Amino acid sequence: MISAIAESGAIRVNMSQFKRFLPSFGIAMMIVYFGYHALSGDQSVLKWLAYRQQEAQVQNQLDVLQDRQQVLEKQNQMLRDGSLDLDYLDERIRSKWNFAHPNDMIITMNIRDNLNFQKP
Repeated sequence: MISAIAESGAIRVNMSQFKRFLPSFGIAMMIVYFGYHALSGDQSVLKWLAYRQQEAQVQNQLDVLQDRQQVLEKQNQMLRDGSLDLDYLDERIRSKWNFAHPNDMIITMNIRDNLNFQKP
């Protein structure tokens, strides 16, 4: 049976077809290989998108922390020797140590609500 197929040239035709499609098959395998690694792995497009989203979240946290730093720097500036704000100092002492004159009316305000701070 094999000798009949070999004599008829069927194997030669199949080998020539195989040789003809081998470069196309190789290129297709390369496309699949590089396509797979472009979508998965440590340096893939999906990881890049996740890093971009994480970068946006970290940038938002940085903005909140920078706003908080500005507030703290302003408060620190009011307590320095050269520019000591006595009203602010009096307010801080009364709030930290719970001092109040019997005739004082105490109104507390949450500074974070007024400045629209977000909790990190």
